[in-house]
Amino acid sequence: MTASRAAGPRREVGSVARAVALLDALGESEAEAGLGVNELARRIGVNPSTASRLLATLEQARLVERAPGGPYRLGLKLVALSDRVLARLDVRERARPWLVMLVEETGETATLSIPGAGEAITVDFVPAPSSVVSMARLGRPSVSHATAAGKVMLAFGDDVALSRESELTAYTERTITDPDALVRSLAVVRERGIAEAVGEREPDLAAMAAPVLGRAGELVALSDRVLARLDVRERARPWLVMLVEETGETATLSIPGAGEAITVDFVPAPSSVVSMARLGRPSISHATAAGKVMLAFGADVALSRESELTAYTERTVTDPDTLVRSLAVVRERGIAEAVGEREPDLAAMAAPVLGRAGELVAIIGLQGPAGRLPSSKRRALEAPLRRAAAEVGRLLGGPGAVDSGSG
Repeated sequence: MTASRAAGPRREVGSVARAVALLDALGESEAEAGLGVNELARRIGVNPSTASRLLATLEQARLVERAPGGPYRLGLKLVALSDRVLARLDVRERARPWLVMLVEETGETATLSIPGAGEAITVDFVPAPSSVVSMARLGRPSVSHATAAGKVMLAFGDDVALSRESELTAYTERTITDPDALVRSLAVVRERGIAEAVGEREPDLAAMAAPVLGRAGELVALSDRVLARLDVRERARPWLVMLVEETGETATLSIPGAGEAITVDFVPAPSSVVSMARLGRPSISHATAAGKVMLAFGADVALSRESELTAYTERTVTDPDTLVRSLAVVRERGIAEAVGEREPDLAAMAAPVLGRAGELVAIIGLQGPAGRLPSSKRRALEAPLRRAAAEVGRLLGGPGAVDSGSG
């Protein structure tokens, strides 16, 4: 007979609680490079050997990452997880009808922002019907002292503190740059429940914002610690648009993480038959073009000849030695391809975006139906793809073009 357990408070699993504490410590850290084992152990109150074992487990799950021997930081697997959360995020689904209503009633663009670490991030908007429209940009952080959403963040965000020694950048002649004046204006925002910014961030832009409060009266918020590293999207977006205009195929932007690349932006092809990318979707390293770039150019990515490579189609490379040889070709050419390897009817190409030290910081890709991208068409697409990746790299302070034997 099975004994039934008496109902009572659930007991915390110590190792899981400590692992969560490590993620919280990394999320709260202001150190861009990450934190070492000893510092993380100190912050969560465990000995370094315990912290090291927990971090190794989290690294294996791709929840944290690091260069060999370097400090730890949050892993980009969290981007994929956060995208799934955002996909079912109540606030966007529930707010969307009210954004539409606002546009219908006011004739102006309506936006929805989520407060995060000291800034508000635009996560949805409905443009005005006018021929002259103030277009919001998804993922763009609001300058806290010079935008209406940013002022709401400062006025109602529990974890936001404004120092009177803060340096407030002047974006226009109307930007508030005196901390005391800003503090007084935030008191008015709290009293009125409305913030305004007229010509403070951009001379011809006027904006108003109001807080959305949760159950406990808190400003509804999501963490954007991981996404804060992804400002490459802003610089890459014009080149994705250019690629679509030049090639007629879907252009993608991926960010390398711990052994995989995560799609963080894309521009769909104008064709009626479109290969749609999915934000937050990790690339299968051996079966996608972006994944192969990750394996070929990622400094902290190692491929073992004992690796088990899953076959997704009959064209998937499943032999580690064959994959190793193909990656050498990718490094030489500066272009990776995957034709029918992840999905039978999908053809994709990708090129690395290199940073200041020649490290892989992003991956630019093109993809479309395999029947529309035969070998001859893919050869023609190499030049614009290389150029886009090189120009985004230059914008990020990198060397630009990859030194390739065929480029």
